[in-house]
Amino acid sequence: MYNEHTMLHEIRVLAPAKVNIGLTVSPKRSDGFHTIYSIFTSIPLYDDLIISSLEENDVCKVQCKFLSDDGDFEVALPEKNTLTATYRAFCELTGVNFGIHVSIQKRIPMGGGLGGGSSDAASLIYALEQLSGVSLKMSERYLIAEKVGSDVFFFLHCWEKKYCSAFVTGRGEVVKEFEPRTDLYFVVLCPKLHSSTKEAYAAIDEWYQRGKIRDVKLKNESDFVQMYNSAVSDWHFSNTFTSVLTEKYPIIEEAISDLKKAGALYADMSGSGASVFGVFQDKEKCKVSLEKLRAKWNCYARLSF
Repeated sequence: MYNEHTMLHEIRVLAPAKVNIGLTVSPKRSDGFHTIYSIFTSIPLYDDLIISSLEENDVCKVQCKFLSDDGDFEVALPEKNTLTATYRAFCELTGVNFGIHVSIQKRIPMGGGLGGGSSDAASLIYALEQLSGVSLKMSERYLIAEKVGSDVFFFLHCWEKKYCSAFVTGRGEVVKEFEPRTDLYFVVLCPKLHSSTKEAYAAIDEWYQRGKIRDVKLKNESDFVQMYNSAVSDWHFSNTFTSVLTEKYPIIEEAISDLKKAGALYADMSGSGASVFGVFQDKEKCKVSLEKLRAKWNCYARLSF
């Protein structure tokens, strides 16, 4: 139970984005989920959340502003969203009933496969702990994540870490952290389209039914991590979603091609898309490529410089 005497009244937290370096998606399981195999790595692109306690109880108010090079604009989130779901699950678990107001300055593009909503949810869990004076075990945080989204599990491990990398499997709840590399530089391009995670998984199900995907190439943790730690020019990771979505949205393939032409040693889509990222091992080459790509693409990430 929470202690009203130890409560803070406002806290600011940062929520990082992630990219999937390789993503194998198996056929749908009997419980409706898919088993995934992937390396998740956080990247220094952040949503900025300010969470304030309210005098009224049992309410979660969310105000969201998206910040971009094209200007800032308010985002009208649905009444039931990732943050309200997180708040409800936290209250049910802990008995907390004070209301909160969440103000988000959002930099992570929505619907881009970069995990912004899930990262916001994980950061909110930790913020609620500090606001309420409750200290949860990781297993208890996982109970909340189960009700919110599969990527939340990974972001629970990223709290207050500059870099965070893990091999992730199951539906996303099996998170095996390992030492992240600090010599990688990322550029993220965001084509102007919204990729629905639900629709992307439905498309994968259809491809499996039609025999267009064989189950499945890279699954072993040690193989993933060994390749991750090799020279980027030797990577041969793949994302099951990429072939499925590029058939429908050729602009994704165009973005991948442009990144490689600009000097990226590896490029692919992140998650269920539609954001595409390129990986560099030379900081200056990465900066030069970023400037070239800005002329054509929305480049939201100016990372690791």
